Amino acid sequence: MTVNEVVKILEENKAFYVILDDPKLDPIEVLVFLDTVPETLQSESNRFGFTDGDRKRIIVLQTFKEAGLTEWYRKKKNNGSDLSSEDIAFLWLNAAYCLSNRVSWLRGNIISVYMKRFNMDEKGVEDLFVDYTLKNNVKIGRANNTVYPRGIGKRITFWGKARIKLSKKMSLLRMRTYFRLKFFRIGKDKKHSCEAFTDRLIRENVISAGSHDSKGRSLNSNSGGNIYIFNEGEKKSFIKGNEPGPVKAIKNEIAVQKRIIESGEDKDPFVLMERYADDHSWVKYPFVPYETLDDHLKKHRLDRDSIRLLGEFLCKILDVLYRTDIVHNDLRDTNIMVVTDQSGRVEKFLLIDFGAASIDGKSPWEQDTYEGRYLIRNVCGDYRYNEFISDDAASAMLIYSEAGGETDDEAARNLRSKIGRVYFSYIVN
Repeated sequence: MTVNEVVKILEENKAFYVILDDPKLDPIEVLVFLDTVPETLQSESNRFGFTDGDRKRIIVLQTFKEAGLTEWYRKKKNNGSDLSSEDIAFLWLNAAYCLSNRVSWLRGNIISVYMKRFNMDEKGVEDLFVDYTLKNNVKIGRANNTVYPRGIGKRITFWGKARIKLSKKMSLLRMRTYFRLKFFRIGKDKKHSCEAFTDRLIRENVISAGSHDSKGRSLNSNSGGNIYIFNEGEKKSFIKGNEPGPVKAIKNEIAVQKRIIESGEDKDPFVLMERYADDHSWVKYPFVPYETLDDHLKKHRLDRDSIRLLGEFLCKILDVLYRTDIVHNDLRDTNIMVVTDQSGRVEKFLLIDFGAASIDGKSPWEQDTYEGRYLIRNVCGDYRYNEFISDDAASAMLIYSEAGGETDDEAARNLRSKIGRVYFSYIVN
């Protein structure tokens, strides 16, 4: 669907809408604020992709209610006044400050554009947003339960800020209580015990009876799944399973692994599964007897050759994920394994854990439920997860920089060129 087709539908439905279109703010090519979404435009996450040359673009439909701008919209509609440049700047900055709950590439790009446009520093742009909010008496009552930057939150509509914080705290408290009880019952339920799970794997010929020594770690992951390491002679296997009902991380992991295995792409940068259960209750991998990049960096500094290997690895996995329409969503140093030789020299890197990945733009969890929102935020973490956009290349650039990579070497330039190329929008109602 193209922008013109979206506009035509909006006009046919006599919808009040505001279109923000600025190529400099790529990857969001077109952001449409509107009263309500017409049925003919209601699709998953109100997101429409289209192709512009060799790049994927996206149209995002965002209601004023979702953006916390219901009163602002009503005033504009009732006054019948055209939007000024200040109004447009306010809407873009609202997207940056209100819909982006972490330091994201999109947020930084919006701020950077307006710093140049108005010849201001970042504080000046923040003042512009705050001054507009106060001058026009804009009460931002709800912004997807997303917390504003602290400095801004103190300066605008404190009652709204307090309500947002309270709503978020209560929502998280409900979900934490729910999942803790769920996980507690799994730990206590004999059907979900480590022993019962081991017996099942033996019955299904996943591991051999009498020759294994199982070691299970209950609730080791944020999604609540259990991780098991099985020793069978000199061979070790790594099995994830036994997760609670609402969690679909293993089902998602299997789907992504299938996509990579069947794609014909280079499989060397990934730890790929050996077997899986048809009912998505477990997935089995070869055990990787190495440490994560996070653990490795706590004990060692990467030398120049290792940093070069890391840069090549990150660029390669981004290309494979892009060509297979997969977004990892949880790309960080704890999900990268460092393979070393006997002398401790880094030989290669491997990517693991696709439980939070998106396939063809579809998230593993329902976006419009409390459970889904809690799981996404909890698994990916507030630092990486952004309700508006997820960009593996931006995360890869951060990993490379934190590992000691130069900011302007060949790998860094390659990674920066990929930022914004792969993206999917998460609009949470």
